[in-house]
Amino acid sequence: MFFSQYGAPLSEFPLNNGGKVYRWRGGETMRTLPAEYTTIGTADPMAGKTTTKTTTTVTQPNSSTTVTETRTTMSGVTFGGGPQQVMVKPARVEALFCEAQITANAGGVITNIEATRDTDGEGFSLSRCAEVFGVKK
Repeated sequence: MFFSQYGAPLSEFPLNNGGKVYRWRGGETMRTLPAEYTTIGTADPMAGKTTTKTTTTVTQPNSSTTVTETRTTMSGVTFGGGPQQVMVKPARVEALFCEAQITANAGGVITNIEATRDTDGEGFSLSRCAEVFGVKK
């Protein structure tokens, strides 16, 4: 019944007691993981700031005239740059699967299932085998 539900075994080995040990692999799927980034550098408190400078000049071209001139200038200041995002791992695709050794007695009744290779689960599970077999905590 197990193999009709979960798929045929990869191989089988007879035991002296009439039982068998099966090597099985299933639950195969692919998962795409996004790229991972980290932030380097520190924020520059002066980045993007604007400075304003006002200058007043008073001149007297002749004894009866006084000229007052005021100039205001504004300029943006950018120093260095701030924090930057740097990729530490590119996007990738992972194969998820479960491999198990399944022992059955002479009557074909499964007496033991042992995970021999297991990947992370598809969701938040740490075990693809636990997901495939429906193991609940």
